[in-house]
Amino acid sequence: MNEIATREWADLTAAVPSHCGALVVDLALHYAEIWANFAKLLDERVRIEGRRTDEVTARDV
Repeated sequence: MNEIATREWADLTAAVPSHCGALVVDLALHYAEIWANFAKLLDERVRIEGRRTDEVTARDV
């Protein structure tokens, strides 16, 4: 599940057994870090490609 409504967070957290809470926290933080790294790499690529597109457009003018 990637996107849920704010009101569903309480239901989701309540569904995690207390003895698994620490594990789920660690997993969530780990995957959040992976997604943040992915976003950073993608942002860098988009910015580089955007500059290339701008350069080509400027040459064509």
